Amino acid sequence: MATRYRIDIKDQSGAKVAVLTDCKRLEINRVLNGISEHTLELDGNAAAVELLELDGQVEVWRRDIEASIPWTLEYEGFHRSLLRKTADNGESIFISHGMGYNHLLSRRIVCYPSSSAYTDKSGPGESVMKEYVDENAGPSATSPPRLLLSGLTQGLSIEADGAAGDNWEGAKAFQKLLDVCQEIANATGVDFGIVGIGQALFEFRAKLSPWGSDRSTAGLNPATGLNAAGNPPVVFSLEYGNMAASEYSLNRTGEVTAVISMGEGLAGNRLVALKTNAGALAESPWNQCESPRGASNEYTTAALESGSKAFLEENQAKESFVFGVMQIPGCLYGRDYFFGDLVTARYKAVERNKKIVGVNIVVEGGREDINLELSDV
Repeated sequence: MATRYRIDIKDQSGAKVAVLTDCKRLEINRVLNGISEHTLELDGNAAAVELLELDGQVEVWRRDIEASIPWTLEYEGFHRSLLRKTADNGESIFISHGMGYNHLLSRRIVCYPSSSAYTDKSGPGESVMKEYVDENAGPSATSPPRLLLSGLTQGLSIEADGAAGDNWEGAKAFQKLLDVCQEIANATGVDFGIVGIGQALFEFRAKLSPWGSDRSTAGLNPATGLNAAGNPPVVFSLEYGNMAASEYSLNRTGEVTAVISMGEGLAGNRLVALKTNAGALAESPWNQCESPRGASNEYTTAALESGSKAFLEENQAKESFVFGVMQIPGCLYGRDYFFGDLVTARYKAVERNKKIVGVNIVVEGGREDINLELSDV
């Protein structure tokens, strides 16, 4: 295996206490807009075992000299759980299981009185997301005015707001902060994450999707070979040898192309809003597929429209395009494309841009296996 891994173990203060260049097994599962995880299996008698403490940080670095990939931070997270065991042959094993830094968002709720400026928000997706995080986990999460507990997270700062994303409006009292961020991300086209910026220092970031770079064929200039973002495109196809088994399906059973949302009020005074999928409506003269949506807890047209958009996306035609990704010399993960990037996939007459929302890496016995999870754009 030309690829090499280095695992830096840090204590709660962020001080490096051990560097590992070998282990029995390492698995990383990176998740965009969610909680990444790691599993690290070591010899139970290794000195590093005693140095892993609750919320000590684990950094995984990856390098491939032959492929011109320098030491690159592939994963960062907290050590959270452990397992010690002894096999029948007397072999001692230690397993560390941990979570990426987004786990900090799952440790807080929106803890303010309902119908307050801290729970009811509207604005660009990035802006409202950063307000919720700041007030419930960041520097502004103090008590009072936060109910019962200070939510202040040691070392966590909030990136300056760029007001990116579609407009969002909603009320989120006493809901998990991570769930709130995920809902806003899905509705507004904004990706988010917490990254390490120093010794036990973290920053919450959010930006217009993609989290990585646009390496799709969108806006491809044949003269330069670059796309609209100025990058050479990454294309997966059977012809290129970097696509394994593939399957494409399009299911329009249950498709909704027009939703009538009904907000607060009664009878003729009830707040009503219409939202349609113009592209789907235009595909057939009979494709006006209507659905009602009850939303009596939504009090403004903006809130109804935001909820209607999410409802349409959830009930649109179900297109599935899945395929395996193969690592070949001309198209390698960590050099030609990365976690969070947009890429392009081709299968027969179908060409779709995809976002890399998950990366699973398993290192064991001198072998590295990489699998990608891709979502629609």
